Amino acid sequence: MLTEEQVRDSLKEVLVPSVMRSIEDLNLVREISVSDQQVKITLASAGLAIDSQEWVKAKTRQAIEKLNKGNEIVVEFTAATPKELNQIHHIIAVMSGKKNHARIGRVSHRFSGMG
Repeated sequence: MLTEEQVRDSLKEVLVPSVMRSIEDLNLVREISVSDQQVKITLASAGLAIDSQEWVKAKTRQAIEKLNKGNEIVVEFTAATPKELNQIHHIIAVMSGKKNHARIGRVSHRFSGMG
């Protein structure tokens, strides 16, 4: 029987045409369900045109068919906002000029020994 990890690994080769990054890297894979009879993959539709969705769906199906051991393959899309897909937790902007050497958002972690 296929495992979720095998399915997830195979999805790394499915690239979104406009950005040439995998659906896994873009956090578009919302759910993977594997049973003896079926592999079901739910993808986020955020930011994908209908044509792109169909292309990604076909490429996802092809990637799973390479691993498939007779299971039915179901690929669905669900609504998701870009904010739900965003995995950026912190943004730090650093700016430097030749004259002013201005820095914005400089972060430093200092540990002092207590003893």
